[in-house]
Amino acid sequence: MDVVVQIQGRDALPVRAVPFAGRWQWMSSPDGIASACSQKSEVTKWIKVHQDADPQEVVVRNREFLPAFAISGDGAVRALHPDEWSFCIDEINCLGTKLKGEEAAEGENLSTWRRQAIEKLPAGAFVWLDDFKRWLADNACSDIDEQILDDDPVVEPTLQPLVPSDLETVLFEGFRAAKPQDGSATSSFSSLTSILAGWFETPADDLPSEQWYRIRTASWLMLWDKLSPSQRREVALQWDYLHDPSNAVEREQAWEAFCQLDQIRKEIREWECLNPQSITEKAEQTDRLLALREQERLLRVQLSSDPAGSAQEDRAQQQGEAEAVTPTLSRGVVATETKDFAQLGRKERQIMSIVECARSCGYEPLLIPRGGKKQIKERCLQETKLFTDSAFDDAWKQAIQETPPRIRMKDHDMYGRRI
Repeated sequence: MDVVVQIQGRDALPVRAVPFAGRWQWMSSPDGIASACSQKSEVTKWIKVHQDADPQEVVVRNREFLPAFAISGDGAVRALHPDEWSFCIDEINCLGTKLKGEEAAEGENLSTWRRQAIEKLPAGAFVWLDDFKRWLADNACSDIDEQILDDDPVVEPTLQPLVPSDLETVLFEGFRAAKPQDGSATSSFSSLTSILAGWFETPADDLPSEQWYRIRTASWLMLWDKLSPSQRREVALQWDYLHDPSNAVEREQAWEAFCQLDQIRKEIREWECLNPQSITEKAEQTDRLLALREQERLLRVQLSSDPAGSAQEDRAQQQGEAEAVTPTLSRGVVATETKDFAQLGRKERQIMSIVECARSCGYEPLLIPRGGKKQIKERCLQETKLFTDSAFDDAWKQAIQETPPRIRMKDHDMYGRRI
């Protein structure tokens, strides 16, 4: 069953449903949840600000803390104070001690404890879903020496778990009409640019839970702090374009046009390689090349137009941030500067071509998936006047090493770790 409820237009989880959403692992069991909700939101740690400096006392966010809420009598949402969980924790601990003392065999009362411990959690209390997801991610990355290891640590919760029928009413006690109806869930596109409005200049660790989780699920959490605010905005706009269902037809048309362009360029090279032996053959070659180059020109014009630009710009203006957004987008691609492309240095032209090709392939330049570089390289090498195999590799390397980078693999920071 679906355990997500809607409260004031925001997804939430009843605390009694959290053990099922967390698949009953150590940190999401009833006692684990009660303990997390009773933590302080901030803790003091001794941290070396500089490598050669002495440790300093610093107040940091407590990653073990999970904020919980309840709906008051007037319908307003109020935060539960950590101390309000002390009675609940005592109840769960006493229940565990009692059932453990009655066991004739190890673990025989575990299922009984699970059922009864859920009822010890307060009815009507809930956690915001994005808070819960961030809490899971934080604790799944805890130091190994400081946690009980699970074979399958939870990072993504199970939002439609198997729940015994006799516990369904217990889980949603205190929520009345907030209980979800089967089949009522609908999926809709949620603009990443809109969600991040006002937060593009904020470091990842200081983002609110909803914004933090969105950039994490968009697969650029590790990259966030390495980008400038304008680059973060550009990546968000790129993501919106590539995921907005309303752009599906346009994206498909752009892809078909790019494939046609590839085919025409291939045919041009074939005709250029011919060695006509007569005036008639020479004329035929000339006419055919003229026709193919005109088709190539028209397709390049089609691929460089920006039918999506005004829609993207209007969306940004509604957030009051249009002045900071690069004004035109083409198929999710930020338009190039008006400076004549031919006047740029050869290396710069190579890098710009690589970035343009990546976008034409449907990739975000700073999130190239595995296998994407090979596809981009194959297409760039078709531009024989601009690229050789080694020239592409050199330009790719320089684009990665620039500050900030202009091209990057999606898994570049896969071994990185949030501190």
